[in-house]
Amino acid sequence: MTRIHTVQEVADLLRIEVSAVERVLADGGLRGLQINGQWRVRQEDLSSFLAAKVRSQHLAAMRHALQDPKRWAAILPDCPVFLRQMYTPDYPDGTFGHFLKRGWESLG
Repeated sequence: MTRIHTVQEVADLLRIEVSAVERVLADGGLRGLQINGQWRVRQEDLSSFLAAKVRSQHLAAMRHALQDPKRWAAILPDCPVFLRQMYTPDYPDGTFGHFLKRGWESLG
């Protein structure tokens, strides 16, 4: 059976204010349903919401790290397969492979 949470339970789980949960529900960021004017959130919807937040934060961290070639190039020696793949093909201008290859070469 699907677990259904109240707004208070979601707030307690996330350690945030009830008003913040209500705002996210009203904005559509978190899927929920209203029963007699009170929000309810299925466990599956809460899990999807959290997974999307984690993905978003990971992507933001990757974007930040990739802005500094020295930062990401520091880990490349630990990835020999990736280094071989980076040097093998000629990547077209404007592609991610070209960006990485150019950044790595600028450090050498």
